[in-house]
Amino acid sequence: MKNIIQKSLALLLVALLCFATVACSLTGKTPPENTDDSTTDDQTSTDVTGKTATTFVGIDINPSLEMTVSEDGTVISVYGSNEDGKILLYEEEAKIVGKNIEDAVAYVTELATELGYLNENNPSVSTLVTAGTDEAGAALKEKIDAKIVSSANALGLAVTVDAETAWSLLCELKDLQAANPDNDAIQNLTPEKYRLAISAANGGDITIEAAAELSNEQLIAEINSAHATLEAYATEAYLAAKARAMSIWQSSTGVLTDGIYTQIYTSRAASLLTNPAQIATIHYGAMYQAYQTSARTYLAVLDLMTFANEYTSCEPDAETVTALSTALGLSDTAALKNEDGKITLGSLIAFCEDYMKTHEVSDAVQAQVREILAEAKDAAELVVMASDAYETELTALKNAVQGVVTTVTTASSAVLPLLPADAKAEFETCLSDLRATADKIAEIMESGDTSDAVRQLAEEAQKKADEVEAKIKLDLSADELATAEQMRETLTEQINALTKAFEDRLTTAENAAKQFLREARDAKKTKQ
Repeated sequence: MKNIIQKSLALLLVALLCFATVACSLTGKTPPENTDDSTTDDQTSTDVTGKTATTFVGIDINPSLEMTVSEDGTVISVYGSNEDGKILLYEEEAKIVGKNIEDAVAYVTELATELGYLNENNPSVSTLVTAGTDEAGAALKEKIDAKIVSSANALGLAVTVDAETAWSLLCELKDLQAANPDNDAIQNLTPEKYRLAISAANGGDITIEAAAELSNEQLIAEINSAHATLEAYATEAYLAAKARAMSIWQSSTGVLTDGIYTQIYTSRAASLLTNPAQIATIHYGAMYQAYQTSARTYLAVLDLMTFANEYTSCEPDAETVTALSTALGLSDTAALKNEDGKITLGSLIAFCEDYMKTHEVSDAVQAQVREILAEAKDAAELVVMASDAYETELTALKNAVQGVVTTVTTASSAVLPLLPADAKAEFETCLSDLRATADKIAEIMESGDTSDAVRQLAEEAQKKADEVEAKIKLDLSADELATAEQMRETLTEQINALTKAFEDRLTTAENAAKQFLREARDAKKTKQ
């Protein structure tokens, strides 16, 4: 489903894997948490300890936001699920979490009106409430809808509230179901449950495919956990910068640590004449690093593809704008512009969202618009992937890999002919696994399935790396294991320096995201 972007990335990853007999690492360990004090102003001071989330509340105006609510009606968490949602909620979470849901909804309505999101030209709100039972959800939705209307009326604004699902969300669900015809859980997803599944998957612990298998109760628990880990300031630009910083940190630290066993076994070469039995395990270090490379490379796919999601600010070509205008019968393109007077992919999506909600549009035209936007998204991703920043990050990853690849493949090619039959077969199986891995990655990237399939393959490769490491720990002498530990300790200073660079990059991205949200919020207030 993905096009040139995936093919290009697949070629890079295939090349890395084919040469990675004992390659270095791309991604793997969880990076250190950013403990910068500037994040504390996003944390709520209201104590909701001990309360369990039993209800999900989604509110779409544009902005879009979501809350989890306890059985007694207390808001446990709130999160802006799109960029305008983050602007709306910036530095406001502490005034919402801990409130009764009706009071929280009233406050959100006031904020949306104050910032100009809810006005005479945009007087409609969509709400979604999912609770333990349909009856409980319907009763709470009625109260929430009434509170939105009364709060807006008190501000002199007449609004309507409905339960319509966002058009873009429906399009995404159709695409997901088309791509997974044999997955019953996905085929049976309703738009309402799909909204929950997306919110649950945003935390990064589960995928859409896994979320589709969960009950509503389980999804609400996952969403509550996701809200606790997601940064309130996580704009698209921040997430892309975080993915890039993480890739560099993980690859750089992995290069330093994953080659330790290879060095230990290489040092054994000098004693093979006096201790020939050691030749039977001389390949263990290479096997460990090879499987570790596979696991990290699979995970690198996910990190690097995150970069491509920074596409909504890209400006589509004139052909795309003309095609969309023609499909919808627009006389001019003024309505397609954003607040800055530019036509971006984001502004096209936002316009179509509103247009589909306020006009009767045939299924054929909707399908045509979906195709136009899908092609525009692919083109925008290609622009992002071709950017200097992306090329810089890819080059950094490639360079980090190449030094180890060159050294170790040369050494392994010399060792392979010397191995006993069993050991040689074992090592050749490892090389065969790597070739299969390369093919699988190419297939996954071509089909666009980069979620559960990639994670599963990463887990399988990591399991094999762990199995080899277990053999290594039984095979190496106490002195050799001590040497390996000393080598790790020697690398501590370098790793600390890389970690500091990683944290600095995250802090820079965080500050930029917060400044953007603050300035965007102030600009909206100024316009009112």
